[in-house]
This record gives sequence, structure tokens and C-alpha cells, in this order.
Amino acid sequence: MTLQKRYLATPHDIRAIRLTCKCGTSLSFIPAEKTNFPDKCHNCHASWFLENDLTQAVLDQVILGLGALRKRSEAVTCKIEFEFDQPE
Repeated sequence: MTLQKRYLATPHDIRAIRLTCKCGTSLSFIPAEKTNFPDKCHNCHASWFLENDLTQAVLDQVILGLGALRKRSEAVTCKIEFEFDQPE
């Protein structure tokens, strides 16, 4: 038998989503805030997203979605949690 430790987080537990450039500069975005992710690092000006890549749009939807989950009614009978493996 293998034992594994798992961590559960609710949408309220997620403080922010962070983008970290290869130069080490980072920006954090709080869920529920409408954001327009910058295309480039404000420090080294490297592009953060590939041309025609949907990552930027998906990240925007993740942030908006987490915000919507935070506003979800307490009257709903199921609890939404995110499950993570134990950090190494």
C-alpha cells in the first residue's frame, strides 16, 4: 500500500496567479479582477506568450472563473476544492 499526502484548496484559498519571467521578474493577479496580461516583461521586455497562443486568453478566463467560484452561493450543496500533490 502506498500512502500519499494530498492538499485541498477552495477557490478562496488561492491568493493570486503569478507569472514569472525568465529574468526573475514576476507579476501576480488576484482572482476576480479583470486583467489584461501584459504581452512582455516590463523588466527585460521578453515576450511572455507565443504568437497565436491561447495561453493569455485561458489565463484571463481562469482568473475570472476563480472569481466567480468565490462568489458562489453557500446554499449550493456541493463544495468545490482543488487537489494538489504534496510539494517535494
